[in-house]
Formats: sequence, structure tokens, C-alpha cells
Amino acid sequence: MFPTVTIADVTNTNVTLPMGRIRKNLRAERPAPKVPQRKILHLLIALLCLLTAGSAFGGVEVRVVNKHLAGGSADEDGATSGDNKEGAETSGILRLDQGNLAMDLNLEPGAEKGKSTAIFQGGPGHFLVVNHEEQFYSVMDDEAIQAMAEELENAMMMLDEKMAGLPPEQRKLLRDSLMGDQKRKAKTKVVNTGEVATKAGFSTRKMEVRRGDELLREVWVVDWSQVPEGEQIKSTLLGLEGFFLKIQKIFDSITAGSLGGAKPFDMGESPFQDLAELNGFPVLTRNYDAGKVVMETRVDSIDESKIPETAFQPPNGYSRRTMSGGR
Repeated sequence: MFPTVTIADVTNTNVTLPMGRIRKNLRAERPAPKVPQRKILHLLIALLCLLTAGSAFGGVEVRVVNKHLAGGSADEDGATSGDNKEGAETSGILRLDQGNLAMDLNLEPGAEKGKSTAIFQGGPGHFLVVNHEEQFYSVMDDEAIQAMAEELENAMMMLDEKMAGLPPEQRKLLRDSLMGDQKRKAKTKVVNTGEVATKAGFSTRKMEVRRGDELLREVWVVDWSQVPEGEQIKSTLLGLEGFFLKIQKIFDSITAGSLGGAKPFDMGESPFQDLAELNGFPVLTRNYDAGKVVMETRVDSIDESKIPETAFQPPNGYSRRTMSGGR
């Protein structure tokens, strides 16, 4: 595991100068020496830089390692992919700066870039997926979300018409199949176990994410204040989570009047869900399935770094394709 507070919220500080007192003092001390206007402007700029320097974010790079500990997802032929075989390790790099996030995940050991990069642009609130193999990218912005919502709305209208003409038994079967596993969509809760230990070089506390009696995740978190650029990481990840929650709410509102209130169009579990309740940065996460640990994600390093602006943009020469059909 590893709305939005942007860089503008932090640096747009209103500074009120006591102009009345300044004018009074200037009148009392006349004649005052003449100061060039350009010099005054330079002094004001320097003052504003000092006032905002403590709040400005710097770039940060987080490197993580994923280890598959049990089983693996099989394809249609029953074969398990290399990345998901038991004991297989992949790495990931998260680069953050000024409310933006670039994620290269499922990397081979030692690689700096994978087959795709996910980018969240915190300012405009856009999510991009960049495909490096085919050199194209897709953008999920307000226009794309609106187009997806219209597609979903049309699909639900067609589904309602089809269900209206079915016998009650078939209608129930179709509804149940579209509902999926409602237990999986039940609300989770975060439990502080009170256990503490040193993980990844940090003093951490153990949290558990549960759904009813089922343990989903074991998460070791460190206080945000102990993490380099912790507040920036926190606000950026919460901004990304808020972005996907907004889309899920739109989908839910469209499907609310169909299928007896079922929510078949699920955005899926976000890797950053429960982040606010965890109240800390996860440095070690273990994912459980039926009581067994199936995946472990640990932070390998967190370093302040100068991230180029190009890290949060699609590479030059890549073509844009329409994003459709969900996350």
C-alpha cells in the first residue's frame, strides 16, 4: 500500500504588511533616501521566497519491492505468469513532486522503467497511463470520465430493458451474476494492534485491515513526520485516492436505480485505500488470502530527489488514445 492538497494550497500564502505604520514612519523620518523601484521589487521577491520556502515541497523518490509468497494468478490455460510465481520479486518506483505522482510498477530487478507508467497530475486532477512498448498514452480527465459515464448509462438502460422481458427466475440469475461478490465490497475497518517493531529502518506500529473477521492486510506504518517529504507523499496519495473515489461515486449514482441497488461496476480496491485511517506511511504490507500471506510489499528506500517535470508528462512522440471501459 503504499480531496487533494496541491502545491498551490501550500505556497499561496496571504502576507499582510502593516502599510499604515510603514507610511507613518516614512513621513516621520523624511527626507528618506531614494531607492530604485527595481531594487524594491527584488527585495519583495526575496521576502516572499523566505516566507514560502518552509512550505514548498521538494521531490521524493520511493522504491519498493514486491514479493509473491504463495500461489499466483493463472491465465486461461492454467499457467502462472512469471511475475506472480511463488518467490518471484518485482520492484516499483514512485516519484512525487508538487502534487504529481509517477509510478513505474512491476519492474525487473535493477530496471528504472517498465512496460508502462501511471501518472497522476495533481493540479488538473488527471490520470494518465503510458504504454512504452506501443508508445501511446491515455488520459482520464473530466471529458473522458463524462464519456465513460455516458457509456455506462446507455448500457444500464439497455440492461434494464432486457431484464424487463425476462421471467423472474432468469432476472434473478442475471442480477446475481452482475452483483458479483457483495461480501468483497463490504466496508473494511482498520485496527491498531498496539504492536510496535523496527521495519525498513523505521520505528513502526502494526495495523490490520479487516473485513468482518477476515484479515485482508497487515500494515506496518511510520508517522508521516518521520518520512522525508512525508506531508507531500500523504497529500498526493490521498489526492489520487480521492480521484478514483469520485469516479466510483459517479458510477454508483448511475447504477443506483438498476439491479435492485447492486453496484456491479466496481473500480476495484485501490492500493491507497484506508490510507487516511492508517494515519501513517506504510513501509511493510502483507496481503492475505484465506489466512495465508500471498504478497509482501516493503519500502526499500525513500530519498529526496530533484524530479524533472517531464517525469509527469507522456514522452514526446507518443500518440494519444481514448481511454474507455474503466480503470
